[in-house]
Amino acid sequence: MKEFNEALKLFKKFESFLKDGNKDEALYFLRKSAKKGYAPAQFELGKAYYFGKGVQEDKEQAIHWWKLAAEQGNPKAQNNLGNAYNEVKGFQEDKDQAVHWWKLAAEQGFPSAQFALGLAYYRGEGIQEDKEQAVQWWKLAAEQGFPTAQYSLGDAYNNGDGVQEDKDQAVHWWKLAEEQGFTSAQYALGLAYYRGEGIQEDKEQAVNWWKLAAEQGYPSAQYALGVAYLNGDGVQEDKEQAVHWWKLAAEQGFSPAQDVLKAINPNLADIIPFPNSQIDKSIDEKKIHAAIQTLKMLAPDLRPDLKQVYLTKIKDIPGISDAHQKSVFERPIQSLINVDENHEIEFKETFSMPTKVGKDGQTIKTDVIRYAALQEITGFLNTTDGVLLIGIADSKNTDSKNPEVRGINRDNYNGDQDKYARTFHDIVKSALGETAASLVETSFEQINDKTVFRVNCKKSSEPVYCNYKNHGEKPFVRYGTSTIEPPPKEWVRWINEKFK
Repeated sequence: MKEFNEALKLFKKFESFLKDGNKDEALYFLRKSAKKGYAPAQFELGKAYYFGKGVQEDKEQAIHWWKLAAEQGNPKAQNNLGNAYNEVKGFQEDKDQAVHWWKLAAEQGFPSAQFALGLAYYRGEGIQEDKEQAVQWWKLAAEQGFPTAQYSLGDAYNNGDGVQEDKDQAVHWWKLAEEQGFTSAQYALGLAYYRGEGIQEDKEQAVNWWKLAAEQGYPSAQYALGVAYLNGDGVQEDKEQAVHWWKLAAEQGFSPAQDVLKAINPNLADIIPFPNSQIDKSIDEKKIHAAIQTLKMLAPDLRPDLKQVYLTKIKDIPGISDAHQKSVFERPIQSLINVDENHEIEFKETFSMPTKVGKDGQTIKTDVIRYAALQEITGFLNTTDGVLLIGIADSKNTDSKNPEVRGINRDNYNGDQDKYARTFHDIVKSALGETAASLVETSFEQINDKTVFRVNCKKSSEPVYCNYKNHGEKPFVRYGTSTIEPPPKEWVRWINEKFK
């Protein structure tokens, strides 16, 4: 007991120093606590080695400490040890051992392990296949709010896989997963609304769900959204938007979208695949194949006898028949506004002055507005040539539901172009650096009696980071119509794909 109390005190010191930001001292006390056999400390030290936080990354050391903690019954360590035996690169794969450790953690109610154990039963990996058992474990995890389990449970109910088919239950669980931002569930809900399965058919709702998932980079939703735009299903027919979303799906290696683009024009299918973090890696290949087949049911596939269906619908899209479309920089401003926001066009009402209030009812601060614009610029520089138009309200923020020209007069612009441009460029140079700032060109353009500030952002050959005020140095990239900060591992993959 004395040894335990000493280890606990050391762990408390670790937590205190970590909270104060003193990582070196925190690590010192964490090691001492772990060596005295305190399981939570052993688990945390394993995490430090696994992710290389404060120490050199060492997967073997991570697994060593997790095993010590797991043998004492620590469910987090048991779960991570199961994951290690299942898939950690450089560690001997052992599906039986993975199931052994997951089961111990699952029996203690650890939701991640319950889901993993269910997946093992579903696939018959490390244990005899039993889809009913898979559903039981997923249900336990789902009832604790674990979104991947909620989605998979919905999938099981939808297909009658290990449980009696129940479309209403499928929609119920997908909705719970969606509320946590789970993109696969958003896409699945779109399909449910599209077909009227488990919920009243509503093509507009289907499009809304697909768009939400598509803007987060989910390729299945991007493809389905393209089909909806092509056919005018739940949204006004727009062949350019159809191609836009298919291109984004194709960039992630989604073969149905690549096939469609290839049928339209072989040049459009010559796209480098990008990191695919939005696809749920826990879904097995059978499910992915089934999803692809489901998508093909939404529109004719590309069998030779049906290719003409696509080509007839798409042949009149401006520029599609040309191998070289106009650069976004060459397109007139009114054309950009008519297209609305997409992966290469972004609108902002102002660069400095607030035009709306936040959720707390307070006026949004200038620094927040500028940081948002800087994120968009960084996203373009790291992803694709793009144009930011300042002085335009996007369709989501207008009563007409169309983009509207507001002009930059409300942004303290009094006709002094030099002053406005200098302020803008100084801030961009300070936040992004001189090299990145040199890729940003600006101009003032008139639309009737209003002035719009056009910002052309040329794709950088090197990674660009935004460092503004107290936000720290961060990368941003474009995913569909959204700009996001990618997770560290995805950012590394993005660099390898886009800059090397």
